[in-house]
Amino acid sequence: MDEIKNTYLTFKVGENTFGIHVEHVVEIVEYEEPKSQSSLLPFMKGLVDHRGGIVPLIDAGLKFGLDPIKVGDQTCCIVMSINGADKAFDIALMVDQVSDVVEVSEESRQFIETNYKPGYVSFAASMNDEFVMFIDADKVFNDTEVISLLQIMGK
Repeated sequence: MDEIKNTYLTFKVGENTFGIHVEHVVEIVEYEEPKSQSSLLPFMKGLVDHRGGIVPLIDAGLKFGLDPIKVGDQTCCIVMSINGADKAFDIALMVDQVSDVVEVSEESRQFIETNYKPGYVSFAASMNDEFVMFIDADKVFNDTEVISLLQIMGK
């Protein structure tokens, strides 16, 4: 387990680079057009099939307060396992492209004052002349959003 303690998958949303701990990554899959699903969640694009189950497709751009993802050649989905409302469930996070798997040392982490960051950003780091924001997958959605997602999935 020590070998993955500081290991993150990085991905692009527009010009921004984010990272997520590899323990939350289930799989990286090609983008597929979602089945529409009425939802009050503006960042939810619909539902997609994943290994015989249905998972919500989340537009990372909209969820992170950026421009919506424009589907292109490198658009893909990171199927992530997250914990919320005392349940674990999977979502598909639509991103512009997956970048790399990186190791982030404790010393390179820069913590951002709480007043200046969304609650789901754990820390940031400069890597290869790029500013990367590392997110806590379990804090990306607030309680109301988690309940809505679970209801949509029938859980």
